[in-house]
Amino acid sequence: MARVKERMSRKTSIHGDMVVLKAYEWTDFIKRNLQQVVVVVLVAVGAVAAGFGWSYYKDAKTDEAGRVLAPGNTAAAQARYSDAIPIFERVKNTYEGGEAGMEATISLAHAYFQTGKHEEARRIYQEFLDTYANKDDLLTIAATSGLASCDEQAGKFEEAAKQYEILAQDHTGGFLAPKFLLDAARCYQAANQTEQARKLYNQVVEQYKKSAQYVREAKNALAAL
Repeated sequence: MARVKERMSRKTSIHGDMVVLKAYEWTDFIKRNLQQVVVVVLVAVGAVAAGFGWSYYKDAKTDEAGRVLAPGNTAAAQARYSDAIPIFERVKNTYEGGEAGMEATISLAHAYFQTGKHEEARRIYQEFLDTYANKDDLLTIAATSGLASCDEQAGKFEEAAKQYEILAQDHTGGFLAPKFLLDAARCYQAANQTEQARKLYNQVVEQYKKSAQYVREAKNALAAL
């Protein structure tokens, strides 16, 4: 059981890294879009005043949202999640439906998760999927994994295992597939479904030989069964 808890802790860390990574990607998103707006303005010099005014307003809103979101990302990167929560909450509500609102929603869920408020985190992860599903593949995966993480923390190991297993099946060729299989196996093991756990650990060893870290973890888990 100690090994299971250790791997659960490692899983939480990986989940956090995913969201922090997206925070930095959001900064790149802002830069890319500002460059695109410059090109659009040069091409559309002769546009009517109303059309130009809307483009300027839209870009200003995006730039403003990025500035408002930045302090929350900084606080989260420093593990000051209690400070980040009200910032993400404000951006989430102010920019609902947009890129900043999407980023703030997933970040808010993660911040709640890190502060141990798993029920609230689960609610926000589900809200993200209801509002932004498939608008960003990586964040959609993070939100779905977040739901499974919340179930796992609540002791709903079989439910969590099934969600992780579905994620692995849906992204067989992705770099996260073996991790999700390990997550599922860990939860099956915690649910005392040892044979199902063994099956998934073996699947990692056999199908993902190039993923050395995950293969090593799977072999260690098999040896401990």
